[in-house]
Amino acid sequence: MGRKTGGKAAEGVIELIQGTDDEGEEVYAYISIPLADYPIYREISASGKIFDPTQFGTLLAHGRGEPPPSLARKLAAKYKLPPEFAAIMTEER
Repeated sequence: MGRKTGGKAAEGVIELIQGTDDEGEEVYAYISIPLADYPIYREISASGKIFDPTQFGTLLAHGRGEPPPSLARKLAAKYKLPPEFAAIMTEER
């Protein structure tokens, strides 16, 4: 599972998580993780264990395949994130 940290919203940290589902399909999710829960989230995500990201935060968007660049721009605008958020999220993975 891959992840990218894109920026801090007032509520927490927004990350892009990518991996595969139970059927082997590529999937992605943008999740907002409260700052208080971020250390334990980082520990578990680094462990390589399978986990449900919604245990740690709010699902902002998700889908199959690669996330479209336009989605990062929409999230940046909606959550008033710094301009570099979309660039970080859409750089080559």
